[in-house]
Amino acid sequence: MEERSAPPAESRPSVEAHLQALERQVEALVARCLALEEENRLLKATQASLAEERSRLARKNDLARARVESALMRLKAMERER
Repeated sequence: MEERSAPPAESRPSVEAHLQALERQVEALVARCLALEEENRLLKATQASLAEERSRLARKNDLARARVESALMRLKAMERER
């Protein structure tokens, strides 16, 4: 049987180089994950704030509607009294 020789060490990437590349990729993924977590936190805070504002505006709209309806009822009553 013929024995195969391994390629010279300088022609194949070292295990250390692969590990360093993987480490850089993991670090980049961790940084991206942290950035996305922060963005998600900010988006949730914005959503909560907008939901509260929407609720406040809906209450304000209901109050305005009730006032307008009340004013219309008074006007109709005044017309009937004439």
